[in-house]
Amino acid sequence: MNRRARLCAAAACLAFVLAPLSVHALAGEPDLTSVQIELADLPSGFRAVPDSDLVEVGGSAKQVGEALERSLAEASLQQYLVYASDSGDELLELVVVGPLIAPERVGMSREMADSSALADDLMPSFTLYVEQSEPRIIDTAGIGEASVGFTVDSRLTSDLATVTNILGVPWTSATSQFLLALRGEYVVVMMTQHVGSGAPGVDFLAVARRVDAHLAAALGLATPGVYRADGTFSPSVANNIPTIGDISTEPSVAVANLVLAAVAVIVLTIAMRLLNTTLVRHEDALEQVLRPARALRRWWTAGDSALDQRLGRGASAVRVVGVLLFYGVLFSFLEDGWRPWTTSGLFVLVAMTIAFGLVGTTDDMVELRAAHHWGVPARLAVKPALVLFAVGSVVLTKFAQLVPGLMIGTPEAFSLEDEVDERSELRLARVGLLTTGAVGLGAWVLATPLDAALDGSGGAGQSAISAAVTLLVLVFAVAVENLFANMVAFPGSEGATLRRHHRLAWWIVMLTVTALFFHTLINPRGSLAQSLESTNVRVALVTVVSFLAFTLAVHLWFRRRDQHDAAMVIEAAASEPGRTPQLPPPTAAAPVQPAALPVASAAPPVVVLAPAALRSPRARRHRDPVLVVKLVVTAVALVGLAALVTVVVLQDRRDSKHFDAGHQAYVAADCAVAIAEYDALLDDGRLIDTAGVVAQATQERGECRELLAIDLVAEADPAEALSRYADFVAQHPDAPLSASVGGRVAAMLASSNGIEAASEENCDNLDAFGVAGILQSVDVPQLRLWCADTFESVGRGADAYATAVLVLQSATDSEALAAAESIVLRNPLACSDLERLMDLSSLSDADDALAAFLQQCMSSAAADPVVLADVQIAFLAHFPARPEATAVEGALIANYAACDHLAELRSEPAIAGRAGFLPTITLTCAQTAEFFQDYSGAVERYQWFIDNAPTDDRLVAARDGLARSLIAEAQQGGAGSLPQPVDTGGSGSSLASVVIYNDSPEELRIVMSGPESRIEVLAASATSGEYDLVGPSSCRTDVPMLELQVPSGVYDVLVEATSGGISPFTGTWTLGRGDAYASCFYVVTTFG
Repeated sequence: MNRRARLCAAAACLAFVLAPLSVHALAGEPDLTSVQIELADLPSGFRAVPDSDLVEVGGSAKQVGEALERSLAEASLQQYLVYASDSGDELLELVVVGPLIAPERVGMSREMADSSALADDLMPSFTLYVEQSEPRIIDTAGIGEASVGFTVDSRLTSDLATVTNILGVPWTSATSQFLLALRGEYVVVMMTQHVGSGAPGVDFLAVARRVDAHLAAALGLATPGVYRADGTFSPSVANNIPTIGDISTEPSVAVANLVLAAVAVIVLTIAMRLLNTTLVRHEDALEQVLRPARALRRWWTAGDSALDQRLGRGASAVRVVGVLLFYGVLFSFLEDGWRPWTTSGLFVLVAMTIAFGLVGTTDDMVELRAAHHWGVPARLAVKPALVLFAVGSVVLTKFAQLVPGLMIGTPEAFSLEDEVDERSELRLARVGLLTTGAVGLGAWVLATPLDAALDGSGGAGQSAISAAVTLLVLVFAVAVENLFANMVAFPGSEGATLRRHHRLAWWIVMLTVTALFFHTLINPRGSLAQSLESTNVRVALVTVVSFLAFTLAVHLWFRRRDQHDAAMVIEAAASEPGRTPQLPPPTAAAPVQPAALPVASAAPPVVVLAPAALRSPRARRHRDPVLVVKLVVTAVALVGLAALVTVVVLQDRRDSKHFDAGHQAYVAADCAVAIAEYDALLDDGRLIDTAGVVAQATQERGECRELLAIDLVAEADPAEALSRYADFVAQHPDAPLSASVGGRVAAMLASSNGIEAASEENCDNLDAFGVAGILQSVDVPQLRLWCADTFESVGRGADAYATAVLVLQSATDSEALAAAESIVLRNPLACSDLERLMDLSSLSDADDALAAFLQQCMSSAAADPVVLADVQIAFLAHFPARPEATAVEGALIANYAACDHLAELRSEPAIAGRAGFLPTITLTCAQTAEFFQDYSGAVERYQWFIDNAPTDDRLVAARDGLARSLIAEAQQGGAGSLPQPVDTGGSGSSLASVVIYNDSPEELRIVMSGPESRIEVLAASATSGEYDLVGPSSCRTDVPMLELQVPSGVYDVLVEATSGGISPFTGTWTLGRGDAYASCFYVVTTFG
């Protein structure tokens, strides 16, 4: 087997190896198990929460996912995961739904374009007493192909309701972040909720980007990743190009890209070997086959000539600008949704033009200058084949959805005018390759620190940095991809020159460039197994193998044609008498000569076959059969055209008739008639939709079928139907049918089983139904009444009470009001809402009913002293003369919670007029406060008793308590220490005598608590002042004095200024029987 045969065999084997790999990579359902949140991406203390620990509440991400599942044709809930902190105050939900069909994907992308409207639709729904802020849109650039995110704050506005998160943790304030993203055929729903005070610990957007990357990898859409946020000067095509700081350092990724690069290089080497061999032998034939390139070359030459004639010297500048602008426009289409009339679109055009200008012309200009310096004739020319490469790059990128895309094909090409020696050719090739590499590497190095300086803060400075980074990474990508294309060694390229002269150097450079291409732009993050799931890698491998298959097929085809031509020559020569058959001399398979494509070998002899006989000029003339055929064909074509026009006109009239009737019924919400007309329209075949109604008819028929299906559900399951009606309106907010949903719901609620619509889930979403407009105002009170009953039956008393109260506030029907009042009055929460309830219910009109209700509350609220006190006070205020009032009075006195209502009790005439009640409850409350060490409260209540009940038998007890409380209060406040008084002799009686002198300008209060309590006031001294640093050496006796005669014993004593401006003093005095004591008080000021 010769060398060429061995190469062909190796190429075939390699094709058989790679083809199954590609088929395997493209087949099968995606494995979404890897689409999850890594605990390493969450704050410490977070854990995965099992489904068994979750509770059903309104406003969860799962509810959004389930709603999507119901509304989409083939989608299902693929993934639901919950992560939470140990305390449960912060949680994160992840939902994945899919797959979507094409129309659903387009429709969802359009809805995401209006982020504010979608955020309003996705606002989490809680109970009636939760107040929510307006949604604040957050920047989700780079997450999914389209995404919307927002933040909303929620606050519980009533103490009557309790709200929990899905972990069952109650909250009164919460901050929620929500994200809806579309990636491929799947939708990601993420929500984080932080309850209580403080800032959330989860970096929501960072986690969302990681999840999006996992999903993209699982779907085979693994992109290089979005390294920068989208912006006016940061287009997505550049944001998928990494800087040095963004590339992966994982060994598995590097090894994978080396293997992929090696495979690609081997396959391309074989393919180029076959292509070069074929070019050597059949260049003329191949040029005949590649007619587009030849036509493009003729067009380009004609254009150059026209420019030269019209512009003269300016033609070169116009040519360069035009070519660069063509490349800029062409590769700008790599940016999805490129709009050149916008600021961002214009920037993309400028950046692409500059990037391709730098890479495409810099190396050629350097080569040209070097050639002129070395005396080698050379010029710059635009090669049409490179234009075809550029167009093919963009087409393949858009068709295969490659990211960031192929940017192969440069504007200019260095060309030698004459043959040169091998040394000069190799030197020029080196210059070109090194220049391209230096431009790309230099741009990459410069982009890295600039990218690190981007902080997302905005402003002119950040915009300038962002624009610079975009331009530099585009230059890098263009340089790498065109180096790779150059090293493939197409004839005439620098790579081909290097390959001919230094095969080992070519292998090293080719493998390095290809590995860099894979590692930065094709597979920057995937291991070998993961890379085979990537669209970029699949397309790259399939393209390389396809190129090999193409070159092998061309080679084999020409080989077979050569064998056939040789056989024809032998046969022609054998038919000539006396001539020996000779084959044309074989063409040696010599290598391609430098600086030019090889010239094909000499063509075989041309054999001319003459007609067997000539016709006689007198032969009979017959009708030309070709003319007859042409006339028949023309007639048939005219008849067919007339028939086609007739059919189209009739079909247009018929379509318009059915559409008009169907649309009229559709607008009137008569779906039965609309479907019949649309069926007649759509089920009939047509050549072309001349009326332009098929798409609209299909949509409106689908909406009608969906609505009629819900109507059928309404007959058997009103609860499910109500939810579906709401979903229908949410999916078709602008559809005329949505306006009819309110009437359909009203009819359903009025049916015999309408009460079944009040399921627990529907009742949780009652407010959302009202906002959506599917409930008529007259139906809301009735549905709320049913929901109150539903909440009561499932043990949600707070929600039952709140909903029934809303019925009392809004309903006008007497039966509904009576039923709602019944629910309210038997709810324990009613006992704590007496004031509002008296206004809303009929209790104020029926004394017996009110008394019975209050007595019921006093029985049921015994465990809650606060509520019990409210009820007891209400009973005494409304029914002071009832026999039960005495018992209620005694219970109220015993209820310490009543002490917080003393002011109210004193101001209520029916209560304040009860004999002995106020002194008794005040004294009891004072003693209770003293017991619980609330000395200020005790002092106030003891003092009130002394002031308002001076003749009460308990006055001494109140005075004792007041003395104790005053002393204890001073001690709590850090009073100074009071020394024992001076013993001055005998008192002359069995009592102890204490004389106190006030040598200060402050009025003093003397409090003694012991065998006998005394509270006395000692007047200020008009002749005394404040002493500096040191007091007097002896007590003055010419100042106001107080003499106290008290039983002997141990006394706690307090001395304080009544003005409160002097620190009080407390101490313990032991007074002996019949002894006399003296003490004086003065004020000393000190520093500090």
